[in-house]
Amino acid sequence: MKKLLFLALLIISISCSYNNVEYEEVIIPQIETSNGGLIKIIDDRSVTYFNKKNSKEKSDIILTSDTYLKQNVNRYLKISGKVIKKTNAQNKNFYNSVIIEARHNSYNEYQKETHDYFFLPLDKEGNFNGYIYFRLKGLYKVYIYKFYDYINYKSNGFVDNGFNTTANIGFYTEVSENVPKDLIFLIPTKNVNCGNKLVRNLATDITKNAKNNLEKTQKIYEFLVFGKDDTNTKFHFPNCKSISRKKLPDYFNTFIASQMLSNKEGVCHDFAELFAALARSAGLKVKKISGYTNETKKVAHLWNLVDLTGDEKNWINIDASWGNMDKKNYKKWAEIYPEFDITYFNNVFGPDNHKSFNYEKVIEY
Repeated sequence: MKKLLFLALLIISISCSYNNVEYEEVIIPQIETSNGGLIKIIDDRSVTYFNKKNSKEKSDIILTSDTYLKQNVNRYLKISGKVIKKTNAQNKNFYNSVIIEARHNSYNEYQKETHDYFFLPLDKEGNFNGYIYFRLKGLYKVYIYKFYDYINYKSNGFVDNGFNTTANIGFYTEVSENVPKDLIFLIPTKNVNCGNKLVRNLATDITKNAKNNLEKTQKIYEFLVFGKDDTNTKFHFPNCKSISRKKLPDYFNTFIASQMLSNKEGVCHDFAELFAALARSAGLKVKKISGYTNETKKVAHLWNLVDLTGDEKNWINIDASWGNMDKKNYKKWAEIYPEFDITYFNNVFGPDNHKSFNYEKVIEY
């Protein structure tokens, strides 16, 4: 009886520990610095809440961190708060993360370095806690969304303190010291929350016996293809329509990396974003490459490019989602094995194959 009780308590303890790290974010160790984060409050008034009364009490998102209308920071800023899960039609497709956009004063939609998106997972109570990073010095406007801008309920054109947005919250940040250029590849990006503790712990465990970057990459890729034999970590690639209806009509943004890790199922974007998060956690440089087959934008795909040397001169192909679907030939889907076949990689699964995804093709971190 005592043994059964002990085992039950142990299982509960492990479960609680797992649930905690599932939502916990840490500062990227290589980017952390003794004088990083908030260094000075410039305007101690409240952040701007975008609603009819500009009221915190009426907002769907409430900040609990020490965040002000304007602050001075180095490299990064901690953000925490709570999403109020109201019962309405929007919540039927509720996206289980909060979206933060950091937009530099020199913002240009065609210059990626002038704006970044960060995604922090919500726990069951709607709480979020994590960090946003700044690639440039100077003034930023920071927006916090409950939903993507293009599906968010409109804010009736509210304009306050220079903002014009459908976001829930806005504030200013003056950056004195930006993230060094040689560390940019480590920061979280769209759907790639590589500061998540669950993701980072797993990356450490997967790659603990790897001797070099090649072996690290192989271990992460094979984990997404096969899972781990001793645990329930088999990943599933379902039909995108069957999974996106559970979340959002946009299958590009079904899950963020840590949610894909917990849910064990996702489309090509989810596999590539989780691969990127795990690889960055292991110190690897990795990019995402995506495109449509044509202007109708009905068929799209996303996979990864990895730099094993760190000099950014030679990027090699990795497609974890198609490797997961075609396990028998998984080595042909990753340019980290002698068996990699560029003809196979480019042409299999035609007509919608890698060679066809050239419309609005994008390569980005």
